[in-house]
Amino acid sequence: MLCPFLSESQVRSCRLSSVRKLIPQAAPAAAERCSTTQYTDCATFREQQYAAAEHNPECRDAATCPYLQASLMQFCSASPVTRFVPWNEASVSKCGSGAFHYCDLYLDMTEASSHRTAAQDADECVNVPPALQYSANHMWLDRSADGLCHIGIDALFSRLLGAVERVDFMTLPGSSSLGKRTPSAVLRSGGGDWQVAFPCEMNISACNLMLRSDPSRITTDPYGRGWLFAGTGVNSSELMSAEQAAAWMQNDTRRLNEFVQQRSGCCADGGMIEPGLLAVLRREDALVLFNDYLSPAAKLTRRHPHLSADGGNRE
Repeated sequence: MLCPFLSESQVRSCRLSSVRKLIPQAAPAAAERCSTTQYTDCATFREQQYAAAEHNPECRDAATCPYLQASLMQFCSASPVTRFVPWNEASVSKCGSGAFHYCDLYLDMTEASSHRTAAQDADECVNVPPALQYSANHMWLDRSADGLCHIGIDALFSRLLGAVERVDFMTLPGSSSLGKRTPSAVLRSGGGDWQVAFPCEMNISACNLMLRSDPSRITTDPYGRGWLFAGTGVNSSELMSAEQAAAWMQNDTRRLNEFVQQRSGCCADGGMIEPGLLAVLRREDALVLFNDYLSPAAKLTRRHPHLSADGGNRE
């Protein structure tokens, strides 16, 4: 799986130079002396290869410098600054894996999150991208074809939070010897700290450190730039499919309206809750809501008897 903006190019470079300067093969040969007979005027060539040139006329009279080498490089065509990466190293970067779906440059070029749907901006429903799986505490998982997984919070969770002021990662990437761990982070919103934890353990390979400088990504693009963790080895058998999650979120939205009505005494209109509900509720009410709907202890069967523990429908 490769990013569509990953391009390849043959580049030329000097094996004798202490600083490797890469020149695209498509560039005019006249732009550098190495591809012309003027390479003999190069100080580096004269100093290190003068004797060889004296005793080897073929080396001295070659049309191009014998120390000019060509190699295949890859680069991002979406980036404003071209950065060449050796071809055999690109496979281990995000460009050569499913992680490219969460690259800022890719998202900018496609003008939307890779999991954006028409419902994302609608106030009457919660966005539930069909390619993802969902947990009972309103987190999502995206597994790419190469096995790499990304996780984050879903649109309903982000709506309840409102503006996120800070993100602190409780679990960080580590060596394979640490084994599988529970991805956990603390989100600060409305003056309160809310701990989120994915219910499945994983081998954590990356955290979205961009959230430290721009935590607003979690609410503006929860399924794209707002991802929290990446890793492998996730057993997602107990997670819900998008179809199951859509019904689950509909039910939770209805129950949230009932919760607000009972706690405030106001009659809810049945529509979508306002963003940042956790911040406007009394602290004790906010804690009850969070523990019942969003905490790691939230169970699939606690509030929806028609769904079994594995996310399927009960007979």
